[in-house]
Amino acid sequence: MKILKLLFVPIFLVALHFSFISYPYFFSKINEFDSFGFLSLVEERSVNIQKTFSQERSTDQFDNHLLKGEKVKARIRATENNFGILLFRFAKLSSIVSDTVIFRIKREGEGKWYYENTYKADQFQPDQYFSFGFPSIANSKNKTYVFEIESQEGTYKNGVGVSLDEPQVALVYKYARDDLLNLDTLSSFIFKKSIYVVRSVNFLQNWQLFFTFVLSIFFVLLIQKKKIKFSSIVISLPKLKETKTRIFKAITERITYLSKKSIHWFTFTNFYLLFVNTNTKKRLTIGLLIFLLALTYRFSSSLVNQQLLFYAGLGGQGDYDQFIRAATCALRSFCPAILGQNFLFESSILGLFYEIFGFTGGLKAYLYLMIILSSIVAPLPYVLLSRKNWITIGGAIGSFFLATSDFLTEVALNFPPDNSSLFTFSIFFIVYFLTLHIGTIRWLLLFGLVGTIDGLNKALFLINDLVAFLLFIPIFLFEKAKRINNFPSIKLNSGILVYSAFPLLIFLVIYFAWEYFVYIKFYAHYFLGRLIVNKGDFYISFTTFNSIPQGGNIFLSVFYICASAVVMLKRVVEFGQFNIFFLVAISIGLVFLKFQEPKVISRKFIMIFFFPIVTIFLLFLMKNNYYNVHGVLGDHMYAWTNIMYINIFLFTLILYMFILNFKYKAIRLSLPIIPYIIMLIILTKNSPF
Repeated sequence: MKILKLLFVPIFLVALHFSFISYPYFFSKINEFDSFGFLSLVEERSVNIQKTFSQERSTDQFDNHLLKGEKVKARIRATENNFGILLFRFAKLSSIVSDTVIFRIKREGEGKWYYENTYKADQFQPDQYFSFGFPSIANSKNKTYVFEIESQEGTYKNGVGVSLDEPQVALVYKYARDDLLNLDTLSSFIFKKSIYVVRSVNFLQNWQLFFTFVLSIFFVLLIQKKKIKFSSIVISLPKLKETKTRIFKAITERITYLSKKSIHWFTFTNFYLLFVNTNTKKRLTIGLLIFLLALTYRFSSSLVNQQLLFYAGLGGQGDYDQFIRAATCALRSFCPAILGQNFLFESSILGLFYEIFGFTGGLKAYLYLMIILSSIVAPLPYVLLSRKNWITIGGAIGSFFLATSDFLTEVALNFPPDNSSLFTFSIFFIVYFLTLHIGTIRWLLLFGLVGTIDGLNKALFLINDLVAFLLFIPIFLFEKAKRINNFPSIKLNSGILVYSAFPLLIFLVIYFAWEYFVYIKFYAHYFLGRLIVNKGDFYISFTTFNSIPQGGNIFLSVFYICASAVVMLKRVVEFGQFNIFFLVAISIGLVFLKFQEPKVISRKFIMIFFFPIVTIFLLFLMKNNYYNVHGVLGDHMYAWTNIMYINIFLFTLILYMFILNFKYKAIRLSLPIIPYIIMLIILTKNSPF
């Protein structure tokens, strides 16, 4: 009985967390666009798909392309009534598709097709289900049906195919409320719905389920060990009759008490003492283990997901074709194509690999380099942030997240220029961090050099590093003033002012030398020079500025800029795979931290709740498409789910509470990131995902 009582809270919390992450699938969610409702049932099947190829390629039975006149055919057996939608998983085999397909379905043995329709293939999503709907068949249970999908215009360069991901087919049944009054139908509905939900939830990506269970057990054991009485925590009924101020005070006292107790206990656990320490050898060992974890994760993905490799789609005349072509002359004669693609360092590295390993060997060597660079980035949050005086394991959690992130793995394999930009920016951030701590002339000069390399590595980031160097000047002056003067009295020191401008001067000298080289050799301006000459016209065309309504309406201008920020936050939440439980836990922790400050209670509540209320109002306007924000910013905003809006709100609250708790330290820590965030918000419409 004691064991059951001990496990009740962990099991309840895990069940609650599972209900949050599985909530969309109870409504038969297929992807971000399709959800058939709670009374719909999705039944996935592994079926034998027969392919009918044209005579010209009769021996090519392993090719999953669908060429003109070719068909796929399969038999399916319905296990429920009201069969009305068939889902089929396609592979999108080219970036531009103009093919059309004919879908047909009939009961097996019948001569006439029950339903037939034509569909544009450009709406198919890679390896995602596409919904073929038809008039619902009321008495479909235990009957077998045959369907065909025929290509009308498919070619190798412009077509679709059958996805290799399984299951490739699913059946959707539509129920009415009266149908579920039958006990047999209801039990079958609940059983099959549960199977679909469990299969759809990725338990490896939702590792917080296990974390919730373990952490809950620790918390229950703590309560029993410390003998904390809930009567001392819960507000007694007489206090509810007192004034509002006393009620708020009682609540904050209990929150502060719980927060301090939890932090005090947690800082003495073995887990905390292992991952948060000042021992250099131990920190480097743990960092190396995280690096090996990331390297294994990315390398294994390169073996399994061959279609993710950046050179897998050669021949489409895209950016990477131009990049690989430019690298062929990067070492022996500097190509103008390198300037057009802004791949200065990558082209030279790939060209060097060509010289050493040949063409195919050079591509593979470059891919392995990207995997290594991405793996190096993973342990950096741990090395930088998980120190004892920070009282946090955020760095460790951040590093484990980066090491096992599917999104960052895809970037390493499929988007090498963005991956190398992430690496150079990470080095830029580390050098900035160390420059503030050490503050010598050598580190100031190194900071300027690394920032220039970061900007030249991808020309679009040049303006960001220029802004970061400008913002660095007051930060460095403030840091030095705290050490030299009796803070808060600050005396302006001309020598420190000159030192703080060293990184900016290094950046300007190197960059203007590069601009001069480009202009003399190719009679052309590079990024910043071209931006000045063209007065930013080509830059503005990629931003949300040209979508802001004219006429001086300040409210609309601010609204669209704030909405652009929300779109970027949505992309971070989506590709970071953050879920509600994860975000709620961090939000609560930051709110608790704020309540520990000895401030006036009313002011504390106003500071905490004012910004979230404004954020909720903004999200309400966006959800209801006020001022045609869906049409202006795009990003399939009409398909955003309620869960996505909740996640955006929680993520925004975390950022706000982080700034509210740490104030200047938050700005100091994130200073190099601020210009990048501003750029991504400005380039919302066309910024890389």
